[in-house]
Amino acid sequence: MRSLVLVALSLCASLLLASCAVLEGVGDAHPRGQVPLGGACDCPSPEAWSGCSDGFLSRNVSVCENGSCALREEFRPCPYDELTYPEGVPPGMAGAVDPASFLPDGLLAADSPLVTPVAVGASVDSRTAAYVQGIIDAAGDDGSILLLLRQYTSPVYFASPDSPRQRVMLSCGPAWQLGVQALEGVPLPEGAAPSEDDPGGPDPVGCGEASVKDNHMVILDLDAGCEYDFWQMRKVDGSWVASWGNALPLGGSGIYPTGLSTRGSGIAFSSGLIWPAELARGRIAHALVFSYPFTRSSGPVPPATESDGESKADFALPEGAHVQLDPALDLDTLNLTPAERTIARALQEYGMYLVDNAGEYGVSLYAVDPKSFEGDPYDGMFPAEDYPALSRIPLASFRVLALPEQDASWRRNVRL
Repeated sequence: MRSLVLVALSLCASLLLASCAVLEGVGDAHPRGQVPLGGACDCPSPEAWSGCSDGFLSRNVSVCENGSCALREEFRPCPYDELTYPEGVPPGMAGAVDPASFLPDGLLAADSPLVTPVAVGASVDSRTAAYVQGIIDAAGDDGSILLLLRQYTSPVYFASPDSPRQRVMLSCGPAWQLGVQALEGVPLPEGAAPSEDDPGGPDPVGCGEASVKDNHMVILDLDAGCEYDFWQMRKVDGSWVASWGNALPLGGSGIYPTGLSTRGSGIAFSSGLIWPAELARGRIAHALVFSYPFTRSSGPVPPATESDGESKADFALPEGAHVQLDPALDLDTLNLTPAERTIARALQEYGMYLVDNAGEYGVSLYAVDPKSFEGDPYDGMFPAEDYPALSRIPLASFRVLALPEQDASWRRNVRL
């Protein structure tokens, strides 16, 4: 779930492609959405955009702050014609996408950590036994990893060239002092609706941090090459409002380079999702992602770029931690269903990354919410439950790969 304690963020108003939506807010004519404070400055002109690292151009700009010029780094996605369109998803096909048969293969760059198999002989963390015991304890009496299927995950909708482009107000932008008020020009398909978390519970109001509902929604615009992620999406007086939202180009790492995502970790919401067509074909060609109640404080580890971790427990894991099902485990001995076997095999080949705080929902993987499909694409694969248990996949057979050093400076990276 999205962190409840983020404050004083600042954001580059030019973070997004013109063909994607644009974040708008007070002072959005200024770099990073900031209004000059303390009088006018005669600052140098911005440098030219350069590079195309991880799908983003960068440049240094001088911002007027308290009467003097301060240097800031500014990012924007590379022009889309400089990116390689995901294999198998050519431009112009968005209107023809069948969600039930859609495969996410190629939505991420080939060098993204989220599509990179775990190396043979990968180093295991020296404290893996304690970490895995923490995972087992977090799973509770049931002792199972859960699959978030109908709550606390997200539906995924496909925009077409005809999808109306709308403004989505971002109610936490002003509350968190982002200098951002709205995401402009979002292609919202007819009938799109967020996940329905905690039915009957109180809906988010304003910057809905007090609500337990996440109500995520993801839009993929394959023609423009954009992903839109929203947290606590809803309609207020007929207009779209989200507590937070952001966008990034397809064909990159699937990670927001300076955080500001709708998850606690900076990893895009579509990254690591399990799709029904992957289960139907019996192969998942990417890492999975999971949430966990004990996310460590003091910052993320790569590939995560932000963190909402607060736990100081010895067995707590930092967001971005990479966990793998023992590749030597013989899956034939587990009496797995076909869907469970497909998931277990991906956990052996690619592992799973910790991307969010799980709250009360134990250790949980994410699948695409079936409300974005006609009918139930998971019928016959899992029980008709919100959080089916993958009870035949043994938690004791997981291992935590060697953890990189935590990034204690991540707040500075996202301008907290």
